[in-house]
Amino acid sequence: MRRAAELLADLDDPEPAAALLAAADRDPLAPPVLGADRARYDRLWQRVTGDATRPTPRPPAGRAEAVAHALAALDRHR
Repeated sequence: MRRAAELLADLDDPEPAAALLAAADRDPLAPPVLGADRARYDRLWQRVTGDATRPTPRPPAGRAEAVAHALAALDRHR
């Protein structure tokens, strides 16, 4: 989910990226973010939620919804 969020952020699509990052944070099976990845992840969060006037979108309810959300967002960029 975090890699898909990074790709969406690179495609200038911050809303689904932020939703996927939030879903990854809530997923108990997602690997923890450690070491050098921590700083990269923090920068990604800042990039997709940098505008404080915009609320963070509701994260997908579970892994299946997160995957569907990511695929739908990525499909818009074909």
